[in-house]
Amino acid sequence: MAQPVVVKQYIERRPKPKSPYERGSFMMISQRGLSELEERLADRSLGMQAVRVLMAMLNSATYGNLVEASQKDISLRLGMSLSEVSKASHALMDCGLIDRMANRRGWYKINPRLAWKGNVESLEQALKAREAA
Repeated sequence: MAQPVVVKQYIERRPKPKSPYERGSFMMISQRGLSELEERLADRSLGMQAVRVLMAMLNSATYGNLVEASQKDISLRLGMSLSEVSKASHALMDCGLIDRMANRRGWYKINPRLAWKGNVESLEQALKAREAA
């Protein structure tokens, strides 16, 4: 009796393309969120100091959008007074671009509708949690 012939199939595995960005330095930005920012600049609810503070916050955001830099760190980095950074932070909160963390004085999170640092699944969870609140 003849022996069965086993045919193995090989799948070519190509290496995953590497990101041109450094590890952990990529953030998704929403065009709708940028449009909201643009509108706030046009109607003068935000000024350039607030945009500078927002950029510093985006630059220091960790996964899940927690802003890791304190207002003092941001003021030193931008050469602004602490009161200017505080006023800009309040303007950003009033416009809904950042949120204050509950029970954590001086801690902020970037609104996930504007930008997100993390994967798509965690973004969807954050958006659902924000809608439920």
